Amino acid sequence: MPNPFTHLPAPMHCPPMDPSYPFNEGAEIARVARLLGGYLQPWQRMVINRATQYRPVENAQGKMVRGYKYSKVLISVPRQSGKTHLILPKELHSLMLRPSSRALYTAQTGADARIQMLAMMKRIAQSDLADLTTPRRSNGSEGISLNENGSELARFSPTFSAVHGEHPHLVVLDEIWKHSKDLGEALLGAIVPSQITIKEESQIWMISTKGTAKSEFMNGIIDDGLAGTDPSLLYVEFSMPEDMDPYDPATWWKFHPALGNTITEDALYSSMGLPYGEWMRAYMNVVVSSDNPLIPIEDFDHLEAEPLAVPDLNTCVFAYEAGALGECGCVVVSWIDIDGTPCVRVLRQAPGTAWLPPYLAALSRRYPGASFVADDGGPTRAITDALNARDDFQPYNLEMLSINERTVADSNFLRMVLETKNLKHDGSQPLRDAIGNVSTREYNGTLRFDRDRSPAPIAALIASSVALYAAQHPTAMPSVAA
Repeated sequence: MPNPFTHLPAPMHCPPMDPSYPFNEGAEIARVARLLGGYLQPWQRMVINRATQYRPVENAQGKMVRGYKYSKVLISVPRQSGKTHLILPKELHSLMLRPSSRALYTAQTGADARIQMLAMMKRIAQSDLADLTTPRRSNGSEGISLNENGSELARFSPTFSAVHGEHPHLVVLDEIWKHSKDLGEALLGAIVPSQITIKEESQIWMISTKGTAKSEFMNGIIDDGLAGTDPSLLYVEFSMPEDMDPYDPATWWKFHPALGNTITEDALYSSMGLPYGEWMRAYMNVVVSSDNPLIPIEDFDHLEAEPLAVPDLNTCVFAYEAGALGECGCVVVSWIDIDGTPCVRVLRQAPGTAWLPPYLAALSRRYPGASFVADDGGPTRAITDALNARDDFQPYNLEMLSINERTVADSNFLRMVLETKNLKHDGSQPLRDAIGNVSTREYNGTLRFDRDRSPAPIAALIASSVALYAAQHPTAMPSVAA
């Protein structure tokens, strides 16, 4: 029976085959997949062909072995692509190829690794390989042994003390996006030395959906793979192309490698109710700012609207904010529309903060009736000091929010977006980015946006929160001639 799977979208990244490594294990691993009762999908076969490129080399003992081109492999695919149906044939093939060898497997946690290992055992038990293997189901030592040659597959927990003392030919790290930079580097720091005596024929396979901005371990490896700076690393990625609609099925066919093979459009439709960030990360396979966003971006986007009336900027509030490290500055304007809805617009966000004082001074001269407001903390306080030292900064009113007022302001912003839906904004990208990156700190039982904890600048968000608070708590405005 021919392979029923035919769909293969173009990968976002996949290096070509290297003719100096003329052999690969694709056909052999495909036969193992058949013994397991299935077929490799085209994307799986393509990945295996590249990842297992080898040429005969002599090891330290003078024996001819398969010398792999790549010692590290990272495969990033969306959810429901068939990761397990790729990994299990590869693991079993490695055990069959090398008598008395070991392969190791782990996932996000030890518990996750156990669940996946039990699923692998079940699949083997239902296949033609059942009589050739012996499963071990004891909690903590789950694994699979090959009866004929003594090779073993074992699971381990991803901890700082893992793998020490082992000598595995193959190590599989599943869903690495959850691993911190410290843990990920500790795992590699233990695995690489454990394979040193068998380095020509050993590999580390990592397979995962993409993570968040905080997934520094995985993101760093992706950067290396895209840049091609590590010749020992193979990086393959299937993900949604930029500027496409993530909810349009036509988009899915452009990149999802299992669509039309093992899953249908309906299978993806059934998951479209996920929060936007999780949908983008897990199913579109793109890095998002947070896996559990404080403000779902779709909730914020629904509040984008034009004001009913163009405001007189002399009656508005201008707010400014500097990034935590001075990497950027932002100025926003806020007012109350004629229907009573608070409005906010980003006037300018730009790199650095040196531009803020002259820009704000110019605004104060052009709109002498406008109020200015800022958070009285962090690097923004230095901007305020610089403004007060200028002779050309002449605002009608300059107000600095205390930590208590900032906390109330942030709470009000969250309530406007998540509860009352009483806000109009312009959909500016700096504000959307800030909302996607915001982290919080609890102060007196209330959440406050925290510029220091956030993985990227949130200047636009803090400035907007401060501006909206001031617009809703106005000081008396002077009469300004037209």
